[in-house]
Amino acid sequence: MGVFYKAYCDASGGAAGGDAYCIAIAHREQGRYIVDVVRGRQGPFEPVELTKEYAALCKQYHCHGVVGDKYGLEWVASAWRGCGMAYTPATLTASETYCETLPLFTRALVALPPHPTLERELRLLERSPTRLGREQVTHPRGCHDDYANVCCGVLRSLASYLGYDLQALAAAFGDDPDDGELSYQEQERQRRYDELLKRYGQPIPSPFMAREDIEVVRAKDALPEQVREAIHRPRAAAALLRSRPGHAAHGVSAATAEFRGGVRELDSARHFRLAELA
Repeated sequence: MGVFYKAYCDASGGAAGGDAYCIAIAHREQGRYIVDVVRGRQGPFEPVELTKEYAALCKQYHCHGVVGDKYGLEWVASAWRGCGMAYTPATLTASETYCETLPLFTRALVALPPHPTLERELRLLERSPTRLGREQVTHPRGCHDDYANVCCGVLRSLASYLGYDLQALAAAFGDDPDDGELSYQEQERQRRYDELLKRYGQPIPSPFMAREDIEVVRAKDALPEQVREAIHRPRAAAALLRSRPGHAAHGVSAATAEFRGGVRELDSARHFRLAELA
């Protein structure tokens, strides 16, 4: 069976100082993924003419189609069709592509050409969790990842086309939970919670909480006696003053003052407990 090649491009508009228009071609040989060509050009340039140059390069490797991102989808696809090449939009974002090709690098299945810009961009990629708990891989601010994008894009396209199970590799060598193990995000969340718990102790309920919530927290955490008194004293004083006829206005102001005093006592009890824990 002959060698099968795949091509991946990351188009740009050709403006000066903008992103580079890059392309990568790779093939699979004896279970390894070999990146044969990585080319790119910074602006200014004519994007249609550069597309023709890249199409001629692809035809040298018997590639009759190219995969690319969704940048300028219509004009990019039209330019490639004008060169007799089929253009297929990528189904994944750049960040998702980086995450899916990571198992290929960790298992040393990738052979890269000597390309300083490509190596620098791959080393500068940053992997971090988002607020939703997902993994995000991107380049630092002020840098580019055009060469790294086409390199990982062609690897993912080639592996998926030839049936390599990237999801199984990601599950085996990634950070996803397996057999009861916590993911990286959950471990960091638990570590932060234990650190705050050791520093400040169990949370103390606010006097503005509902009575049912206070009872639940009290039964669970066994609040100190002074905290329970500080919570209930303003309620009892307000109820007593409301029961006295003819002293409504005075009762409200007195209850407010008593309630504020209870809040101050609660703050003192909280600081006292923190001092004991420290």
